[in-house]
Amino acid sequence: MSKLQDHSLNFNFNLGILRVADELKTLTGETIFIGVLNDDSVLATHIIPGSFPTRTHYEKGEKLPVIKTAVGRYILAFQSPEIQEQNRVLR
Repeated sequence: MSKLQDHSLNFNFNLGILRVADELKTLTGETIFIGVLNDDSVLATHIIPGSFPTRTHYEKGEKLPVIKTAVGRYILAFQSPEIQEQNRVLR
């Protein structure tokens, strides 16, 4: 059994990601946007506001066009050519 499948590690992946994201926000002052691919959209799972006066106006649970967001393009970069092509056509 791989360590990723070993539930005895007692590691909450979600909390680990949020801890790192919060540290990144502290170091950069930037807003941190975490999302997942959902068909042709990115579903905002977490938004950690930065410390700069300009803000994004996204809400947790909001869907954004995958091809129109930085996080969407990043996610697409690691997808299969088929998924990349499907989303290229949607522009």
